[in-house]
Amino acid sequence: MKIRLFPLLIAAFAAFLSCENEIVIGVDEVDPYIIMNAQLHTDDSTHSIVLTIGRRDGTDPCSGADVKVFLNDNPAIRAVEVEMEEMYEKSVYMFDAKIRPGDRVRIEARVGSMLAKADVTAPEAPVIEDVDFSMKENPAAEDPDNRRYYALKTKIKDLQGKSYYRCKIGAEYEAVTDTSSRMLYTDMNILDQSAEPLLTAGWATGEEDFNLSNIFSTENSYSIFTDDSFEDGEYTLNLRAPVVWVNSPWFNDPDYVISDKVLMKPTAVVKLYSMSFLQYRYIISLYNYDLFGYEVSIIAEPVSLPSNVEGGLGFVSVESYSEYKVPLPEFELGGRYY
Repeated sequence: MKIRLFPLLIAAFAAFLSCENEIVIGVDEVDPYIIMNAQLHTDDSTHSIVLTIGRRDGTDPCSGADVKVFLNDNPAIRAVEVEMEEMYEKSVYMFDAKIRPGDRVRIEARVGSMLAKADVTAPEAPVIEDVDFSMKENPAAEDPDNRRYYALKTKIKDLQGKSYYRCKIGAEYEAVTDTSSRMLYTDMNILDQSAEPLLTAGWATGEEDFNLSNIFSTENSYSIFTDDSFEDGEYTLNLRAPVVWVNSPWFNDPDYVISDKVLMKPTAVVKLYSMSFLQYRYIISLYNYDLFGYEVSIIAEPVSLPSNVEGGLGFVSVESYSEYKVPLPEFELGGRYY
């Protein structure tokens, strides 16, 4: 019989945090309810909402729901259900909207007599003051292909109050031939965070009653951090983008083929996101929940995750972003399919 340590700890944390609901696994028989999850970002114009119907013995897709999104005091935007093969056990609803820092977003989902809703506000956008770019080499790297990297020292100006952040480095490319020029985009994250202490020191939150850094040592795969180590309201992140990652892109357009040599002009896009403490806590809990598995023994305490959905369960959040673009050295690419 497997006994999972983390569910016991998460359940214990719930005793200290009573300002929101808890998603509980292993509860007594209850009526069906809507589970609503949505992670919204101010750098997206198309957003998705994932719905399921929760039951005592599991979950079912939530097809045919009436889903409305209210942005500030504007008329409702109706989210449209879409089919996604990779989400076969869930129902996905999409809507188009430009969300800006300070905007209030309310989502309502109705199925029969069931109604679930969530109300969140986009936080203040973070501030990237400057990015200092240089190419360096790490002689200690075991793989010769990973020795060269772009150093991107990213200077941040802290927001007021306790602040929570997430960072990533994306890339965009201009493909130039003798006869044409085309912009290509990729969703890949080319961030190497190994040189930045804030991103490698575990899940330190600065909150004694919710500090996992002394319990587990895990990779910070979401690249989240707080302003605990900032001095005088500023901090410089030591970020890296390995040259081999930049020069081996995978593009969003599956029909695009590079058959001849093309001059590629890459641009690194350093993105910084701000979030609420509840979102920060949710990421930590979700990551460790995934890490330690979904199996809970019959003697274990219920597993809890933060929930801010009224009339149902789930989590809805908005992250605000800022970006800083840095042109990188050109390179040739050809004879490869993307």
